[in-house]
Amino acid sequence: IKSNSWGYCLLKRRNQHQAKCAIEGEPQRQNASPDTCIGCMNNYMEDGHVKGIMFALENHVQSLKNALTPSVFKEKARFTVTNAVKVLKAMDKNSSSSNNIKYINYLQSALAANKAS
Repeated sequence: IKSNSWGYCLLKRRNQHQAKCAIEGEPQRQNASPDTCIGCMNNYMEDGHVKGIMFALENHVQSLKNALTPSVFKEKARFTVTNAVKVLKAMDKNSSSSNNIKYINYLQSALAANKAS
C-alpha cells in the first residue's frame, strides 16, 4: 500500500501489469501522480483525498480556463480532469451523497471553458 494525497495505491498482484504506471508490465509507483493514478484500478480514494485531488489539479484547471494555453498542454489536463470528474461522481454515487458536487461543478466549468475557447 502506498499513500498519496490523491488516494491509496493498492497494487494487486494479479493485475500489476494493468496499472497505469506500469512500464513493460512492471508498476513504477515512484512515478505516481494524479495524472497517472486517478482512474487507475489500483487507486482507492476516500473523502479525505478530495482536497488533495483538487489541489493537485489546480494547474490543469487554470490551463483549461486560459485561452492562450497551447492545446498540446491542454490535452493531458482534459484527460486528467475528466477522470477526476468521473471518480468524484462515482464516490458520490457509492455513498448516496452529493458531497463532491461543488468540486465536480468546478472541474466541469474548466472543461466547458476549454471547449468554448
